[in-house]
Amino acid sequence: MTTPIRPLPEDIERWIARARWLRALDAAVAWLAERGHLPPDLSIPLAREYVATHIARVETHLRLLPGFRPTAIRAPIHVWHARDGLAGPDGSTGQWGVYSRAGAVETTIAGTHYAVMAAPHVSELGRQVARRLQAVQPAPAMPPAGA
Repeated sequence: MTTPIRPLPEDIERWIARARWLRALDAAVAWLAERGHLPPDLSIPLAREYVATHIARVETHLRLLPGFRPTAIRAPIHVWHARDGLAGPDGSTGQWGVYSRAGAVETTIAGTHYAVMAAPHVSELGRQVARRLQAVQPAPAMPPAGA
């Protein structure tokens, strides 16, 4: 006796798209793991979840960006560009000043867009941020005389 062919579910296109997505996700996780971008002790299910969550965040940001119209703020903006970053060989764009009525300071530091968040570059970034914060901190109030 032969088994009758059942009709395909109505959501077959969604199921196929999901299967393709999972294969692509597995390929992305394998690629990242082979190149040392994921901790070696990270389980495959956790790695898949991590990568899928990251991709979802990027997709959400890309959907939101076209409609985003920021207004200029009254505070200065400090921007750090990776030398080998997304904006070009020198890292600067020179466009951040339009978002601040108090001006913008753009600084280029060594590393790539992601490498600046790891040693040794993150230490230099931290030092520069600390110097900028110290420069704008108000002086501590002096206690009244005789207090």
